[in-house]
Amino acid sequence: MHAEQTEGQIERHPLRPFMPDDARLLMLGSFPPPRERWCMEFFYPNPQNDMWRIMGSIFFGDKMHFVEQEAGVRFRYEEIKTFCRDKGIALFDTAIAVRRLQGNAADEHLEIVERTDIAALIEQLPSCRDICCTGGKAAETLAESIGEWQKAHGITSPVSLPRPGGYTETAFAGRTIRFWRMPSSSRAYPLPLEKKAAAYRQMFETTGRKRVEVAAAVIFDTSGRIFATQRGYGEWKDWWEFPGGKIEKGESPQEALKREIREELDAEIEVGGLLRTIEYDYPQFHLTMHCFSCRLTNNHVTLLEHEAAKWLAPAETGTVKWLPADKEITEALAQNGKPDTNAQEEKQQNIMLQTGDKMPQFSATDEQGRTITDQDMLGKKTVIYFYPKDSTPGCTAEACNIRDNYQSFMARGYQVFGVSKDSQASHIRFKEKYALPFPLLSDPSTEMLQAFGAWGEKKLYGKTSYGTLRKTFVFNEEGVVERIIEKVDTKNHSAQIL
Repeated sequence: MHAEQTEGQIERHPLRPFMPDDARLLMLGSFPPPRERWCMEFFYPNPQNDMWRIMGSIFFGDKMHFVEQEAGVRFRYEEIKTFCRDKGIALFDTAIAVRRLQGNAADEHLEIVERTDIAALIEQLPSCRDICCTGGKAAETLAESIGEWQKAHGITSPVSLPRPGGYTETAFAGRTIRFWRMPSSSRAYPLPLEKKAAAYRQMFETTGRKRVEVAAAVIFDTSGRIFATQRGYGEWKDWWEFPGGKIEKGESPQEALKREIREELDAEIEVGGLLRTIEYDYPQFHLTMHCFSCRLTNNHVTLLEHEAAKWLAPAETGTVKWLPADKEITEALAQNGKPDTNAQEEKQQNIMLQTGDKMPQFSATDEQGRTITDQDMLGKKTVIYFYPKDSTPGCTAEACNIRDNYQSFMARGYQVFGVSKDSQASHIRFKEKYALPFPLLSDPSTEMLQAFGAWGEKKLYGKTSYGTLRKTFVFNEEGVVERIIEKVDTKNHSAQIL
């Protein structure tokens, strides 16, 4: 199983990847040291390497927690494996074949013969969104692998190498990942163990946070005031917030809001447009909060969970102590200068593009990370089609029908853009799976959808919700609407357009 470690010969990786099913973090070194330096059959096996001392210091307050010293310095192998499973840590290296230019473990004397297929590893870890490289050599090798994957998938913006101790977000293996570059755990790296542990601790505080997705109701009255509630429990007792709560499995944000408002206020609301999605890191978790413009359908409100509530004009929002994530919305409202009751919903109701109208102003990102604006559409005939969600049956049929007739679009001088709320990573997967030849724009905030009137009330099987309206717009070279198709035949949409 183990190759001879003669200087200059090609040496293949002697270990299998350690891949817990629910791993959220993939840690990558460069390559194991020569076998004579091992004290266990696992990663970071050199007793002079400080990785497991770093872990002991961070999670147990004792750098010697994983060290057994009764018969020479050894690591507690089984306890380390159990720890990694419990913490959701996968382990491997960035190379599977190397040549040692000198007979030691130093990265500068390591020639990479064959890189690991990191994308294939990530595909086996559905919960993984963080990759940590333990040292400069590993980080450089991973950056090369990411760059090659992105080039193969049409992403032209180069991945940036993170600063030591930091991370950069990038598209890789069909998802958005955080690429961490951490200090080497080798004692040859000139940094005290305590400072290395501090850098790794900061990473684990970020990657280990639970992710919570909620919906919040920014309830306006007829005079433009907003409804604020005061928490009566928990760590944030007495702080103020917008009512709402966690989105349960199978619920839309709008459905969750209506349920939560009944449970918290014994009230009924009408949910309008999405104002903003807030991403905020609390100490124990990462919060994704979708904030909707809402209004009460009657004046009945009973506080079932909160200790107090009040109506505030936007200029008065600074008079109470808001939860940090909620404060971002109140600051935006205060900056507007005057209340705009149900702004997003009213904006949606008033937008109805017609033949002869100019293309609305917009800015969105395509699957390659490029910013696309309305100015990029001028000078060429353009088809922009809005669809609800990547890889769903109707949206797939529509995209594939356009794909199959794409040469006809090009022959007639049209450029084609698909638009949905899906993320850039989702668009990459969708394009790759179905070989779509046209760009897909990502609009998670729904600003572009609303600007084109493609976001609004939908009714299905007697159920009302808010979401993307399937629409297609055809523009001439001057950016003027020539046709609007609202009754889309997904399987024959190209014929409808052409």
